[in-house]
Formats: sequence, structure tokens, C-alpha cells
Amino acid sequence: HLPQRARKYEQLVTQNAQRFGLAERLIYAIAKTVSAFNPFAVSSAKAYGLMQVVPTSAGREVREHLTGKDQKPSPKFLLDPANSIEYGSAYLHILAGRYFGEIKDAASRELCTIAAYNGGPNAVFGVFGKDQEAALRRINAMSPKAVYQRLISKLPAAETRRYVDKVLKNLELFTASKNSG
Repeated sequence: HLPQRARKYEQLVTQNAQRFGLAERLIYAIAKTVSAFNPFAVSSAKAYGLMQVVPTSAGREVREHLTGKDQKPSPKFLLDPANSIEYGSAYLHILAGRYFGEIKDAASRELCTIAAYNGGPNAVFGVFGKDQEAALRRINAMSPKAVYQRLISKLPAAETRRYVDKVLKNLELFTASKNSG
């Protein structure tokens, strides 16, 4: 079964996973990693809510994607669990599709998406090449294991390197809980 705190958000996670073409386990793993399912979490980087969305970057990009309006969501908006899960899921969808959609291997695409959720897509591309096109070519020439090794050894921020491993551990937890529940 899903851990108790996660269960409260099961309907929202399922709904947004279907809407944005994501695995539920990815949404759960991110939320557990970034906020431990605390809907009122606020980070030192001014990320808000269950999915720790930064209004001025991911929040603005998602708002434009969803509404066509170039404006950032308010912190109060992002502290609402429904909005946070929607915006976090939409951002994962944007990362996986817009930035990493050309990565052929699904596991490599997921790894890059996870790293970019914390460190931004440009940091991920910088690990693999001088520009996005070169990075994508290199990623496509590597195994998922090699992509992982490069991310956790070359990402510029130690926080992002640790974050990737935490999310991967939580992915295993939510994959196991879905399979047993």
C-alpha cells in the first residue's frame, strides 16, 4: 500500500498522471523527495507546496503552457495540493516532452527529467554537451546506466546529484508499493 501521507493525494496523482502522460510513481517519488508530502513546505529557494514549484521559473513556464499567459503563480496558489500536483506534473511533462523528448531510451529520458526538475534542463544539457543538440546526441549514444553515472558525477550542484539518488530510491519504494497494493 502507499505510505499514509501519500494516500491523501492518490486521486490527484492519478488524475494528473493520466492528464500529463506520467507514471504515478514518478509524481509520488518527487513529492516524497521534495516535501515529504507536506503541502505547506517552503524551501530556501522559494519553492512551494507538495511538488516544490518555484513560481518564477517552473511555475511561470507551466502557467504559460496551461493558459498561454506569461505570469507566475502565487505562493498561496502553489500551497494548495491540487494546484501543486497539477503544476509539478505539468512541469515533469514539459521537461520530458519539450526538453528531453528526443531521448530515445525511456529510462535515460526519465533520469534527465528527474535531474532537470531540481537543477533545470540547461544544467542537464551542460553535463553532456556544449549545446542541447550535442547533449541529446550524446545521451542517445549512451546506456541509461552511463547517463546516470554521468549525471551523478558531473551535475554542477551537489544538491541535484543527491536529489537524483533520493528520487530513484523513492521510485523503487512507490513501484514496490503499487505492485503489492
